Amino acid sequence: MQGNKKKRLFLITLFLLLIFNIGFALTGCSDSYSLNVEPTNNTTSEVSNPDITNFPTVEVSPTPFQKEANLLSIENTPTPSQVPTPTPTPTPTSSPTNTPTPTPVPTPTPTIEINVNDSIDFLMHIKSGKDIKILQLTDTQLVDLSQTRNSKRYASILKEYPKETLDMISNRDLKCYSYIRELVEKTSPDLIVLTGDLIYGETDDSGALWQDIVSYMDTLHIPWALTFGNHDNESAKGVLWQIEVLKKSKYCLFNRGNVTGNSNYNIVLEQDGKYKYIVYLLDTNGCKETKSAYEPESGLLNNNPDYSCIKQELGIFADQIEWYRTTAKNIAKDAGETIPSLTFFHIPVFALDLAGKNKYGFDRMAYPAYMEGDFGNIFEITRRTGHVDRNMIFYNVAKDVGTLGMFFGHDHVNSASIVYDGIRITYGLKTGTYSYYRNDSLGGTLITINNSDNTFDVKHVFCEKKATN
Repeated sequence: MQGNKKKRLFLITLFLLLIFNIGFALTGCSDSYSLNVEPTNNTTSEVSNPDITNFPTVEVSPTPFQKEANLLSIENTPTPSQVPTPTPTPTPTSSPTNTPTPTPVPTPTPTIEINVNDSIDFLMHIKSGKDIKILQLTDTQLVDLSQTRNSKRYASILKEYPKETLDMISNRDLKCYSYIRELVEKTSPDLIVLTGDLIYGETDDSGALWQDIVSYMDTLHIPWALTFGNHDNESAKGVLWQIEVLKKSKYCLFNRGNVTGNSNYNIVLEQDGKYKYIVYLLDTNGCKETKSAYEPESGLLNNNPDYSCIKQELGIFADQIEWYRTTAKNIAKDAGETIPSLTFFHIPVFALDLAGKNKYGFDRMAYPAYMEGDFGNIFEITRRTGHVDRNMIFYNVAKDVGTLGMFFGHDHVNSASIVYDGIRITYGLKTGTYSYYRNDSLGGTLITINNSDNTFDVKHVFCEKKATN
């Protein structure tokens, strides 16, 4: 009896174990525990009805001109971590690295195509129905005294700032970036163009100044372009290194070009399916060795890694002019009409001297411009022999291809804007207080292309000199 009881208990236990194992298998559990854990930021969880009201929306509305693999996206696109299912976007031809993360801006930036064809380097699509605004900045000429090459150069450069302490001189925000911010706030430009001498290159052999101003320009979240001046490429890092930094920028539009110099390219402004204007950037060259006993090791050094890439003579040379003429003609042929253009470069053209003499009767004298919508002043006259295009070949080609405006810098205290033989030629206002300047001639220059009739207006936007004490 006792044995039968034990046998029955054994069979019951075996039966219960069998039922438990079958149930455990059916639930899908195997050597694990199921934990009820709230998802964290690092946990991906699938939800049937997620709340995405706080996520920014991404709108992709391609224009008829957009091409696959040739888009530079400089819009405020949320990162994949912010959006549950990111919208695919075309792969840009250049991927910026080591650039500051932009903060959101209230208005979208234009879509820009890169290397559209053999004649167009950048095609910039502008929002319909608005005037197009271009802000010219020039001769920011940042200086880093700590990188001066020797004591003589240190003393020479320091003389330009007789009333400033070393802390003031090294304060780039005070002496430069605050002016740029003020100008951007006043003008809300679609495009910023810097016409050379962004830095005093011989005080930037480490490349830190160049990286600093490129990074700063990107914080504005506005497309910007530049042409080199005669001081930029003095840096011992070399012009090719400087170009690589520009290519990594998120907002910079830059192409070296394949003619004399290192900054020859164009940007076509398109609106409502039509080409409105061509913006040309040209290198006027002239970065050179000085070989001065008074100022040793100034300017370009002969051991510069890209010494052979730099044209030390000032000028716009024959191959540059031919590229300019050919691309303008090709774009006109494709568009079925001549497209007006604006040119930006660093060294002024000789035509400005002729304008002063022929319009105002002044020959190598200071004068104010006031006729036929002219404005501004010529204060600096000693450097005119250094102006480019003394044979007027470039200027005559410019008239032929439909150029209506030329913009430059170099002479820091001049501000004249004069119409001469069908072209408005304009000194941009010096931006910031590095190197020499006039208190009443600081700021930038705004070019507004009118949506109604495609004419353009030019005006200087002045800034008060910032206190340095």
